[in-house]
Amino acid sequence: MPSSVVLIVAGAIISKSIKKAEVVAYEELGAEALRRLEVEDFPVTVVNDIYGGDLYEEGKAKYQVKAP
Repeated sequence: MPSSVVLIVAGAIISKSIKKAEVVAYEELGAEALRRLEVEDFPVTVVNDIYGGDLYEEGKAKYQVKAP
């Protein structure tokens, strides 16, 4: 399946979670404007948290092969 099809399907699924959208900046850009979204049951994985945690770095450290 082409990646563009995957993105379209993922976008359709995620769009069902958006309950409210409000333009907060750059309204003149239309679809590219910056929006604040109110979501519910949003399927997401948080990779970087407000405490400096980084899931990518934690994963690399956990599974790094150590030389003998």
